[in-house]
Amino acid sequence: FTHFPEYLGDEDAACGLVKCGYLISAAEDEKLEPLRASLKQQEAQGVRVEYLDRAQASRLLPIATFDDAALIGYEPDAGFADATMVAAAFAKSARRGGVKVREGVTVHKLVMEGSRVVGVSTSAGDFACETLVSTQNIWTPELAQWVGCAMPVVPERHAVLALDCAAAPYTFSMPVFKDLSSPGMLYCRSYGGKQMLVSEGLVGEKLSTSETQQG
Repeated sequence: FTHFPEYLGDEDAACGLVKCGYLISAAEDEKLEPLRASLKQQEAQGVRVEYLDRAQASRLLPIATFDDAALIGYEPDAGFADATMVAAAFAKSARRGGVKVREGVTVHKLVMEGSRVVGVSTSAGDFACETLVSTQNIWTPELAQWVGCAMPVVPERHAVLALDCAAAPYTFSMPVFKDLSSPGMLYCRSYGGKQMLVSEGLVGEKLSTSETQQG
């Protein structure tokens, strides 16, 4: 996302990139060597990776403890973008290229000719196509029902904790952090420049339907 406007060919394109850096650590356990191999692979691909000691990591993220860290990797050029801004920018670019974006339209099913998909049936009518690209994500089980074949995509629910401290806000200067040595392989990042989102890096609760309710 560093060169997002150039990528889309639109100097006004914005993705809300927060280049805060990414920290990841592992203790002297079974996750140590896989992390070392992963960092080496990133370096081989041209990603800038720094290896920090505990004191350096603590200065970057004072709210975390690194007492048991045997390896700490830091990617200073990493960060995260705003999903809504990214989607809007891609939609704008697509429209400029002649694509019609239809919002608020429900897809009811796929139109099939034998085993071949030839269109989609929607609340705005049927649309024929030669190639269909599905971005259904957690709604993939519905697609599996339409085409009558199993697809190994199962939605999961994960708990996310939002921390807020007015006296010491979790600012965008704090790097994203993945702690492989914690029981749940905790992951955290700043949200909105004042909150911290925390979740586990484990397999979540598998859902039989694509439930999107939060709470």
